[in-house]
Amino acid sequence: MSIELLIKKKILEIDSVSNHLPGVVIIHNLKTMTIEYMSEQGLNFLEVTMKKLINLGSNYFYKFFNPEDAKDYTPKVIDLLERNIDGEVFTFFQQVRKNENAEWTWFLSASKVILREENVPILMITIAQSIDPIKNLTKKVDKLLQENSLLKEKLKAYSTLTKREKEIFVFIAQGKKNTEIATDLFISLNTVTTHRKTIKKKLNLKNNFDVHQIASVFDLI
Repeated sequence: MSIELLIKKKILEIDSVSNHLPGVVIIHNLKTMTIEYMSEQGLNFLEVTMKKLINLGSNYFYKFFNPEDAKDYTPKVIDLLERNIDGEVFTFFQQVRKNENAEWTWFLSASKVILREENVPILMITIAQSIDPIKNLTKKVDKLLQENSLLKEKLKAYSTLTKREKEIFVFIAQGKKNTEIATDLFISLNTVTTHRKTIKKKLNLKNNFDVHQIASVFDLI
């Protein structure tokens, strides 16, 4: 049987049960990195037809998904394909929206390879479950996701701080004044003032909220 027929056969198998599964079902062709199938639930969410999705080709990813999330899950996809272990699953979070004017919706997704040709991965299935922000538990998850996004955003900037600047940043987050910091560290007030300005510039701090948010994300207070 040709690989094209094997792909069609596998998709028909998945399609027969997809509406009974707790989430959106997506099948990707790993050779072309395009979408082969999406369940009705997903098509309704994106307000598109399967034909339109297929015509989008690889632009499908850029149209509906937050590219920032790809920095997290793309290495996992590559690792999954390189390891090529039968039945191995990886999970990840991603943000999806139906158009550029809509708000992002968080999904928790799980993927695995479902078809190989001569041990080469051909098809990958993903089941994506939306995270309902109304429920209490998912509010906490949403908060963690926001913190994770902030952590990734500020990690590079925070790593540019010197050891002394990180030390002073903790004192700033604790609400200490420059005079108090100078006394605690046995340095001049002018030195503290200079460090404070540098820290503010490196981390792009606009107010005390920014200070406490970053300190909380990095578990500094």
